[in-house]
Amino acid sequence: MAVSRAFTLYAADINGTLLDQLTDFSVDSGLEQFILNVDGGVDPMFSAIKSLMPKVDLTTNAIATALGLAGMNAASITSASFFFQQLADGGTRQSGSNHLRIDATKGMIFPRTLSAGHNEPAELSYEILCLSDSGGAPLTATKNQALSGSPSVDQLYVVGPVNINGTTLSGVQSIKIDFGINEKVLGSDGEVYPSFAGIMTREPKITIVSFDMDQLADLGIDGDAQGATDSVFYLRKVAEGGTRVADATAEHISFTVDAGHIGVKTGDGKPGDPATMTLEITPTYDGTNDILVVDTATAIS
Repeated sequence: MAVSRAFTLYAADINGTLLDQLTDFSVDSGLEQFILNVDGGVDPMFSAIKSLMPKVDLTTNAIATALGLAGMNAASITSASFFFQQLADGGTRQSGSNHLRIDATKGMIFPRTLSAGHNEPAELSYEILCLSDSGGAPLTATKNQALSGSPSVDQLYVVGPVNINGTTLSGVQSIKIDFGINEKVLGSDGEVYPSFAGIMTREPKITIVSFDMDQLADLGIDGDAQGATDSVFYLRKVAEGGTRVADATAEHISFTVDAGHIGVKTGDGKPGDPATMTLEITPTYDGTNDILVVDTATAIS
């Protein structure tokens, strides 16, 4: 039988914000089943749905838009639409009402990891947990729908400078942030869908790779405490049609750590390649400031 239709990813509309520049997108029903094999039988004789906890995973390089939508505090979802756009047989994309829309009316969106490399686009991955609202299904899919919004590429970032306790780290190659959000998802009363989600703990970690092997001596094998001068990690914005946005222009992104520990994770060397040093920063709460402060419109200093 011939292929009658095929689809690809599209942008998402979350709480009225168009989250575009998606590089990966997937939907998981979260299906778990009761499968019973009793009385010494060879084959199972009963199956039923135990639970359904749908989730949507997506990755975007529209970092400023994404962090404005959901950063360290994650975000509650009151409306979300996700699309699969239909390919055109013999062409590019179908127009009009020929696409698949997936809707959620309740849930939470959690940032998972952000990674950026030297001359490599930064990407941010999210997990969206879809919850039941008044007992209804967390997700509904509708075919033959029109697409919403006008996706475009208006932001791109690469790794930027890193300041550790007020000292600039040289030769930075990559930054990775694991937001470390541990959520609790709850259901009750024998209902098949979960209806509650919230943040239980947050344990972010920032991993930095650089050529600066002197950090073994400067920080010591046991690392160092975050001092009075904040540590700051930047993403540098790429200028469309040019090179990079000027440092003094407030269009870059920064992550600031006020308290915590700076550890020397590994020092690696291979024949024919420069040795690299990996640092791991573990932020802690100082009683006043956010554990990881994010600014999506800042100058590099």
